[in-house]
Amino acid sequence: MNCAEVRALLFAFLDNELDAAKSIDVQQHLEQCAVCAQDAEIERLVRRQLANSLADPIGASAFRLPAEITGPRIRSLRPAWRGVVAACVILLPLIGYGIWRASGPSDDAPKSFLELVVADFEHFLSEDRKVKLASADTNEVSQWLESNTGIRLDIVSHGDCRLLGARSCSLAGSPAAFAAYEMSGVPASLVAVNPDAFDFRAMRAVDDDADCLSGERRGVHVVACRRGDKIIAAVGRLSVSQLEHLIPEVAHATD
Repeated sequence: MNCAEVRALLFAFLDNELDAAKSIDVQQHLEQCAVCAQDAEIERLVRRQLANSLADPIGASAFRLPAEITGPRIRSLRPAWRGVVAACVILLPLIGYGIWRASGPSDDAPKSFLELVVADFEHFLSEDRKVKLASADTNEVSQWLESNTGIRLDIVSHGDCRLLGARSCSLAGSPAAFAAYEMSGVPASLVAVNPDAFDFRAMRAVDDDADCLSGERRGVHVVACRRGDKIIAAVGRLSVSQLEHLIPEVAHATD
C-alpha cells in the first residue's frame, strides 16, 4: 500500500472496520513509513484524550468505555475540528455521555477484543506460526517485546508450555506484544495490550472474577485478565483451564 491508500483507510483501521487482510497491510505500511505512523499516533492521542474525558460515571463497563463513544463517531472529524471537539468534551463529559445513553448503541461499533485476537491468531496459524524472534529464553523474549512494543510481558514457560518466540503487531491501531507457544503440541499465544482501545463486552467473567474474562470464536478460546495497566490474554484451541496456565499470576496460583 502507498501513503495515499493508507491515509484513506486510517480512520477505518483505527476503528477496526477493515477485514483482517487489509488491516495487516495497513499495519505493515505503518511499521515502514514514519510519516503515516506519526499521523496514526496523533489520531490515537486525540482519541485517548476524548476517552479519558468521558470517564464512565457509573463504572458500568468492564475494562473500557462503551465503544460507541470513542470509536466510529470520531472518525468523520477532520484534524482541525478534533481539537475543538476535545475541548468541548472535556468541559461537558456528562452531557456527551447522556446523549450517547439516550441515542442507544451504534450499528458500526468496532469489533470486540475477542474478534480481534481470534482473527490475529488465525492469521498467525495461516503463516505457519511465523515469529520475529525465535527463542525459548523467557528473559530474551520479554526484553525483545518490551523493546519493540513498549509493553512489558512476563513470560511463562513450564511443564507443557513450550515457548517458541515473539512477534509484535497492532490490534485496533494499538501496539500489542505476542509470545508464541505450544502446549502439548497445540499452538497458543500470550498477548499483552493496553486495555483502553478495546471492547470486552463479548466476553464473560471466569469464575465470577470481573478481572478475568473468557470467550470463544470459531473453536478458538481466549482468556483475558487485567494485570496492572495491561490486559494479558491467552489464545488458542485449548480449554480455558489450559490457557490460564499461560497467564503469569493465574499460572502461579494454579500450579
